Amino acid sequence: MFFFKNVTKEDVKRNLENIKKECAKCSEIPLSYAAGFAYSNDFSTLTMRELFCQADKNMYIDKNQAKIKEANHKRNLILNVIQQLKEKGFNFSDCIYCDAKADAYFTLRAGYSFFLAEDGNYSGAIEQILNELFNEDKRKDYRNVLNVDSLNKHVTKDNPIFEIPYYHQLNNTEMKGKIMAVYLDSDEYGNLHHFVLGFKMYSDTVEMDEKKQLMRYYDQLKQSILENANYIEALMNMAQSIFSVNLTQNQIDGIYDKYMQKNKKPVLPCSYETYFKQWKSNVLEDCLGSFSIVESCQNLLDRYKAGDKHVTVEYQIKMPDDRVIWVQEMILMSEETIYDIDIQKERNIVRAIILFRNTSAFHEKEDREKEKLQLAYQKVDLESKAKTDFMNRMSHDIRTPINGILGMMQIIRKNWGDMDKLDDSLNKMEVLTKHLNELVEDILNMSKLESDHMEIVNEPFDLNDMVEELNSLIDAEVSLQNITYHNHMENVVHMHLIGDALQLRRILINLLTNAIKYNKPNGTIDMYVREISSDDSKVTFEFEIKDTGIGMSEDYIENHLFTPFSQAKQDARTRYEGTGLGMSIVKGLVDKLGGNIEVKSEVGVGTQIKVVLTYQLDTSKNEKQDTSKLDLKDKRILLVEDNEINMEVAEFYLNAVHANVDKAWNGLEAVEKVKEQPNQYSLILMDIMMPKMNGDEAAKCIRKINPSIPIVAMSAQSEYSIDQTIMNDSISKPIDEQKLNHILRKYVA
Repeated sequence: MFFFKNVTKEDVKRNLENIKKECAKCSEIPLSYAAGFAYSNDFSTLTMRELFCQADKNMYIDKNQAKIKEANHKRNLILNVIQQLKEKGFNFSDCIYCDAKADAYFTLRAGYSFFLAEDGNYSGAIEQILNELFNEDKRKDYRNVLNVDSLNKHVTKDNPIFEIPYYHQLNNTEMKGKIMAVYLDSDEYGNLHHFVLGFKMYSDTVEMDEKKQLMRYYDQLKQSILENANYIEALMNMAQSIFSVNLTQNQIDGIYDKYMQKNKKPVLPCSYETYFKQWKSNVLEDCLGSFSIVESCQNLLDRYKAGDKHVTVEYQIKMPDDRVIWVQEMILMSEETIYDIDIQKERNIVRAIILFRNTSAFHEKEDREKEKLQLAYQKVDLESKAKTDFMNRMSHDIRTPINGILGMMQIIRKNWGDMDKLDDSLNKMEVLTKHLNELVEDILNMSKLESDHMEIVNEPFDLNDMVEELNSLIDAEVSLQNITYHNHMENVVHMHLIGDALQLRRILINLLTNAIKYNKPNGTIDMYVREISSDDSKVTFEFEIKDTGIGMSEDYIENHLFTPFSQAKQDARTRYEGTGLGMSIVKGLVDKLGGNIEVKSEVGVGTQIKVVLTYQLDTSKNEKQDTSKLDLKDKRILLVEDNEINMEVAEFYLNAVHANVDKAWNGLEAVEKVKEQPNQYSLILMDIMMPKMNGDEAAKCIRKINPSIPIVAMSAQSEYSIDQTIMNDSISKPIDEQKLNHILRKYVA
């Protein structure tokens, strides 16, 4: 507070301005300054207290002027920084201007969903950014990255851009993007002073509904207008031409059009309705209904009175060169009060801004997309119907073994003390479970056969064991259907074969399942396995299935039997539920195995199907087999598996042979264990799909540590094939104990 005597108002103003300038020089942080005074000569009766109050009021005048000046300075700064960003190739929807020295920021641009306040403390903003964009386990690391000291090292004049990617899981939605720090300038010591923090979200990773898309569009439109000193130019970026219209007086006041020839522009102001009456002659007849909304001022005024402030119409017009284009009119209406000199009083008028856009390119693209969409819809519709039909039919074949398993569980509960009954039920449950697993793969098998991706595996197998296993499965089925089943082995000398036992089993199961499904009450089924020829290296078998079922017509056998989803009777889907894939798979597998299939049938009598296949003889079976009990008490095995149940099952099998088991729950953990004990493991059983590091990657790392250690892949993927440079062998899941023991004998025992 200052008191001056014998001075003029100009002296006081000059002194106060000097004081403000001196204060500004001394301040190390940005502050606002304002001053006011009261001149005693202006008042005759005011006391000193009243003069002070008057000076305080006058200070607000200076304060408002200072705020206006600061606002203009801030706006100019924002526009300047935005322009710098555009020149660098950046167009952030959300970004903040940061002052590293003052630890402060203010918002340059902000969309409707931006999470930072308009201005504030930069250190505090970091915490909000971490909370919004980073998962909790990553916040500590990125706090160190985003602080001023760290940015001072990464964001320099020579390295003006520093990118910080982020990933955040929010309400089951993945948020991905990056934060970009952009250098602006340094202080006198060469340290980072001003910089921009821009936020870029990858829009294709976030599902955006229509409302969010519109909000983002209007955010961009608002920013474009606010950042452009010439508003007309900003609007012209969105439209080919703009009309300014006084709707109340039926008058076009202005036309802004970059492309309109001068001789085509009317003399302004001109009549709105006269101009658009001429314009109407170019509008196509089919579009006159849409155009009628905007052809008169009264129509638009009626819309305005009804509450429509924004009207958009589209129509087609014919150009002078006979081209037909689409035109979009966007009319924005508002009301204002004017003083009418003619009537010497105020009155309200409605004005409009009309934006014209050529949307032909959009409609051409839309038409193409509609055509593509229609074709895609038809395709998807057909595929959907086929898929629905298939799933409805597949459900029966899947439910059958499930019902069998549930039935066996009830038998076990009711016969808890009968060990023979328990053992028999468990054996049947095991067979049914294997069958269920194979049914799930039938869909994949059909796809593989059609795309020629089915791989045939040649491995040793025992034909007698396979047939016995098959009989156990069929016995459980026929007992429920009151059907008599017999199996016959005729002239079978060679049991130890090399071939794809799984595919043979699939063929016979499909044939036997059909024989049960399409049989009659109290009917019979006979399966014959005949050895029809052999030499020193191979043997040929004939597999025959005969039933007393409903039979098939000759036409159906020739034209439909091997077609997917086909059944001989029109009502077969309700009476004989199934996938309809069985015979298609059988034919595909028989062809793939190089065999032949022959079908004979008579409607109402039954069906006879013969399959002839040739296999290599397993001569190794003549050698002495290792029948000793497997005991791995001195062996250490690393079991790598991320699923607790799968881990427990595999560990159970390994404990059964007294192996010492170390467990790892992902590939990274497995690599660390091998690093700790590179020569301790006799075998590694490696799951493929795991977090942190998958099985293949882990095997590559382990090979660098110990190239000789056997690694066996464990995979549930039907399409998985091992990389022999890193894996010695593979075993499929669910793990079979016998196959696992075979692996253990091969690589460990």
